[in-house]
Amino acid sequence: GKWWKVTHKLPLRPGRYCNVIESDNVTSCPTVTVDHRGYARVEVPPIRAVALHAGVMVPEEKPEPVRTCASKQDNCENFECCKDAGHRCYQKNPWWSSCLPHCRPGTRDSFDKLPWSCNPVW
Repeated sequence: GKWWKVTHKLPLRPGRYCNVIESDNVTSCPTVTVDHRGYARVEVPPIRAVALHAGVMVPEEKPEPVRTCASKQDNCENFECCKDAGHRCYQKNPWWSSCLPHCRPGTRDSFDKLPWSCNPVW
């Protein structure tokens, strides 16, 4: 049957994960990369299912450089500060937080129209 290439929102942290539809071997499996917004480009087989090792990330070949402050495009919960002066890390939901100058609970952004909780992360 035909495979489809789709972009799908996943409740996972950014990184590379094993695609267990093709292999259960974490050390040599084909990978799916989840971007900073939680989206992954995946190939869906004719059975219309995708299975990932949730929580089992594939080790990076080279460690990424350590960044101490988050930009506006980063999920700031794993950083220590925001690059822009006067910004603070606010949580939108369990999967995303962003550096903002202020945050009003219930505000909806143009990205996915879901409301912000605005809980301060740090």
